[in-house]
Amino acid sequence: MDLLIKKGDVPQRLSELGVIVTDISRGTPSLDIQTQSVAFKNGKKFQNATHSEKAITVTGYYYAAGIEADLRMQDKLNGVFGSLEPYFIAEMIEERQDMYGYERPGESQNPIMQQLSNDGVQDQMVTYVDYNHSAYKYGFIVLLSDVIDYETQGKVGDRILTKVTLSFVTTGVPYGITEPVDIDLTGQTSIPYAGTTGVSQFDWPFYFELTASEAQGYTFDFTVGKQKFTYTAKGKVTIKKGDVFLLNGISFKLNQANINDQTNIQEFELLPNDTLQVPFKTTFKGDVIIKNKVDFYI
Repeated sequence: MDLLIKKGDVPQRLSELGVIVTDISRGTPSLDIQTQSVAFKNGKKFQNATHSEKAITVTGYYYAAGIEADLRMQDKLNGVFGSLEPYFIAEMIEERQDMYGYERPGESQNPIMQQLSNDGVQDQMVTYVDYNHSAYKYGFIVLLSDVIDYETQGKVGDRILTKVTLSFVTTGVPYGITEPVDIDLTGQTSIPYAGTTGVSQFDWPFYFELTASEAQGYTFDFTVGKQKFTYTAKGKVTIKKGDVFLLNGISFKLNQANINDQTNIQEFELLPNDTLQVPFKTTFKGDVIIKNKVDFYI
């Protein structure tokens, strides 16, 4: 088990910082429920509910050669995780055939912890942890929700063992998020979507780019699931080959010029279903690409 941390385009693993991850806990997002009291009626009338935020807790251990080394380690972790700018984290899973390697308590010692306790070389942690870990299919955009908890466990040989607990909370989107991708939908009849809750253009800035492959009429429609977008040009001006439409949900453009007043201003949402595919069709003649597309997981 490990934790991937990504700031910008620079990935880093918690094990590379010298911490052995032992637990990553993530529950369901918290709920904001809107209700209304009604005179002479028991209870309340339900109006709406939204997900607010999701908490993620990461627990791990590290060794330090002494008090000064322990303080330096804390400084390093504080610098990485105490950022004021949100960053991406994801659980990393070991790819092994024997699953969790079940055994009786005390049957064997953790070779990584044992080696670290012997030499304390935290800069070489990657050597001990590099056993085919890969990031899970989604992660979270977070900040710390509380101070980092450092709890000294005691002295092992001439090393200090410390337990560290990192408490995160999502910022913005309260869901697990896959890496954004662009998908060519030209000639397709569906959009792949494997998430467990819907992703709308209001919640995440995905959009559709349409490039005309030939001259065509002055109107077209574009349907995703049950949501239908329509475009009808003012003055019945026909679409020319090479014209580029951008459908952003609240802003619609033709060759970078705003055309909101020539559309029905339809926002799109990708909703989960058993087929893991969202139906898609259009009368537009040309290339269609969905840009910055992600899947949301509760």
